[in-house]
Amino acid sequence: AKYNNIAICDHVDALEIDLPQEWKAWFFMPTRQIFFCLQDPAHLCTKLRNRMLSDISSLLIGKEQVSIEVLLKLIESKSKLAHGLVKTDVNPKDRQNFTSCLNLSDDDVLVALEDIEGSQATRIYLRLLRSIVLGYVEHNTTIIDRIYHSWFGVFLCRIWQTWLHVVDEIEMPEGLIDERISDMFITTPAHFSVELNAHSLLGICLLVAQKQLPESALSISNYHSQSCESTFRLTRSMSGAFSSIVNFTIEQFLKRAGKLSVLTEIENQSDSGQLKCPLKFPKHHKRRRKRTILKKQIAGSSINHLTIDNIQKTVYRAFDDAYYLLSTVDVNSALRKKKKNTISQVSSFVRAQFTKKF
Repeated sequence: AKYNNIAICDHVDALEIDLPQEWKAWFFMPTRQIFFCLQDPAHLCTKLRNRMLSDISSLLIGKEQVSIEVLLKLIESKSKLAHGLVKTDVNPKDRQNFTSCLNLSDDDVLVALEDIEGSQATRIYLRLLRSIVLGYVEHNTTIIDRIYHSWFGVFLCRIWQTWLHVVDEIEMPEGLIDERISDMFITTPAHFSVELNAHSLLGICLLVAQKQLPESALSISNYHSQSCESTFRLTRSMSGAFSSIVNFTIEQFLKRAGKLSVLTEIENQSDSGQLKCPLKFPKHHKRRRKRTILKKQIAGSSINHLTIDNIQKTVYRAFDDAYYLLSTVDVNSALRKKKKNTISQVSSFVRAQFTKKF
């Protein structure tokens, strides 16, 4: 976090991330942080979906445009059993409909689109949407896979944005030569959110691996606005059945939230088998279904996997996969010509763009 008039990173309680020197080429966040911010992943998904529906934007990826016409053609030409889509998923009346984002980014849709001509750019864009879902929303994604999907989305956006700035006009479709670059890319808030979430996720993982944060901090799928609302409801319910006092000051809220944090930590340790004498907490029947998923998530989120070497291999694999995917629409030609085809070169260019905007 950075403010113009407050040196918040110099706070006595700030956490220090032990970051390898070579990572600073692509990791933009300062290594001292007092807290981490994340954009709600459901809202980020709807931002990306709505950008595809916008009449103003003309999303250009290489030699193709992202288009909902491709999705409508898929619905008309193939059975719903093959893709599971309906027209309201492609163009929902409620622009905050998150379920349509899940339907659009489903693996069956990506497979079914392979038979539709001119769908590669749309598939790439939906792959970006899918990465956000797998990285932050799905409960059963392992922590290493979360790092992969979050940084795959980052590098996909970085390479795409870099290409839009360096490509020659003669290589662009005639109808888009006069378009602004900002209209051919995702919105600045959405791009910043993709970057912010990936940096915060990796920062949290490193702090857990370095024993500065508890392992329960890896419950990334709980980092959304619904969890915040649930916490507020629970703090109000702590007044007791025979008390009519449901309002409180900020100080009282923080004290109650602290008690909730202790109870949640005990519950998580009990459910994951980390306590010698596990405690049984009363649960709603819907929450019992998540117990198996939680055990799998804890097993896959072991800090033993969070080594510098594993994380670095995962991040570099994400860059290679994003670069290869974008090369299918001939993005790589212009990048090689302008010498913007490595993780350091692309990241340095995007860092300069962020510096201009912020």
